[in-house]
Amino acid sequence: MAESAIVLQNVSKSFGDVNALESVSFDLNRGEFIALLGPSGCGKSTLIRLIAGLYPSDPGGEIAVFGEPVTRPSRRVGVVFQTYNLLPWLNVTSNLRLAADTRGMSKETIAERLPPMLEMLGLEQFSERYPHELSGGMRQRVALGQALLMRPDVLLLDEPFGSLDALTRDQLNVELLRLCQAHDQSVLLVTHSIDEAVLLADRVLMLSKRPGRIVEDIPINLPRPRDPRETRLLPAYASSVNQLGELMGVV
Repeated sequence: MAESAIVLQNVSKSFGDVNALESVSFDLNRGEFIALLGPSGCGKSTLIRLIAGLYPSDPGGEIAVFGEPVTRPSRRVGVVFQTYNLLPWLNVTSNLRLAADTRGMSKETIAERLPPMLEMLGLEQFSERYPHELSGGMRQRVALGQALLMRPDVLLLDEPFGSLDALTRDQLNVELLRLCQAHDQSVLLVTHSIDEAVLLADRVLMLSKRPGRIVEDIPINLPRPRDPRETRLLPAYASSVNQLGELMGVV
C-alpha cells in the first residue's frame, strides 16, 4: 500500500462570511504528482496555504503530512507561490541559497547543488545579477530554485510557471518531473493550464466554483518519462485534454 504524503479529511476554510473551501478530502501518495484545476476564486491557492501550515483550516477538518497533523510550516514541505519574494540586496546565487542557509544546510551540500540548479533554471550567466536586473520570468525561476534546492519531501506549487514563455515553461516542466522522480518527491501543483496539468500529473483534481469542493478525480494514464513533444502526440494525451476541457467548460 502506498504511503500517504498528504491527507486531507473534511477540510473547509472561511474568511468571515466568505466560504472559500468546503469539505475537501483527498490523499497525495509519496512520489505522486497531483494537479489542481478549477475556476478562478475556487480556493486552490487557499488550499496550498492550509497544507503549508500558513493558517489553520476551520474546526472539524484535518490535514496531515506524513502522518503528522499540520499546525505550522514543516521542513518537509517546500512552497513556491505565484509571486516571487526575492531580497533585492542579494544576487541570484545568494537568493537561491537563502532558504538552504536559513535552515542550516551544510555549505558543502549547497556548493554541490547550486551549479546544476543554475544550469537547470537557465541562470548560469545571471548568477551575480540582482532582482531588479532580471525579467519577471527569471525572478520566478529563482523562486522555484529556492524550493528545489532544499529537495523537500513535499512540493507545493501555486502557478509557478505562469509568467514564463512557452519554451521555458516546457523545459522547466521536464526538469521538475525529472528532479521530483529522482528524489521521490510528492507534488501538488495549482495551475490554470489544462495542457500543463495533463503533461505533468498522475491525477488531476477538479474543484468547483466557490466554495471549492472536489468534483472530479481524473487519472492521467500517460507513460513516463514525459517529453512534451512526444507526449502531446499520444491519443491518450488528446483524450485527457478534451475530457478536462469539457469539465472546465472550455471545449
